[in-house]
Amino acid sequence: TATSSNGPKLRLWRQVITLDVLAGGQVRLPPLPVRYRRGEPDASWQSLEPEPLELPVRSALTTQDAPTRPRDIRGPLVPREPAWRRVLLAAAWLIGIVALLAAGYVLWRRLSRPAPAPPIPPDLWAQQALDALRCEDWANPDAVRAYYYRISQIVRQYVERQFGVSAPEMTTEEFLATLRSDPQRLGFDVQRLGEFLDACDRVKYAALHPTEADARAVLAAARAFIRETAARVAARRAALGEQAA
Repeated sequence: TATSSNGPKLRLWRQVITLDVLAGGQVRLPPLPVRYRRGEPDASWQSLEPEPLELPVRSALTTQDAPTRPRDIRGPLVPREPAWRRVLLAAAWLIGIVALLAAGYVLWRRLSRPAPAPPIPPDLWAQQALDALRCEDWANPDAVRAYYYRISQIVRQYVERQFGVSAPEMTTEEFLATLRSDPQRLGFDVQRLGEFLDACDRVKYAALHPTEADARAVLAAARAFIRETAARVAARRAALGEQAA
């Protein structure tokens, strides 16, 4: 195809040549002479013969292709996703995997955790605490005082666990007054309990130095209190169970 256009001082002439090449390699185009003349009607014709053109032609076929064995038809090519979208998708997958592993670890820890041991009955706890009491030096007033203090604390904590009385936070007088207001709740002679606590207070606060025999008697009184009150609580619960049945 050829086109031409006129300017104020020149004339531009374009020509497009389409080549059908059957093989790759260097293609040589022969010179294409151009005849022209100036705008005067009586001007003579002149010719312009350019140099031959050599064009490299590359084939779309590869070494794996052959005209007798065409490739299979492929599906449409999907444009590649942007890089930021691939990074975001990979991060989402990574976060999901980490969250799944964390949830599995927490579930495994909960399932593998041993079941909590059943609570120890108050009387059994108190008897075990009394069994663990030791006084290495009966001649040492501080050691004896600590021994008596621990006995009274075990009894008070036992009352708190068994009967729901905040005994460790009360003075001895407040504690005994609370028990006297509801004697059936305790089921024990409050006077005997008062003597036991008074003996402990004399050692703790009055600097009384008891003998080892006195200490053993106080320990026996604490054991008797725990044993008798626990037996009354068990009998009362059994009676309530029979009434409910």
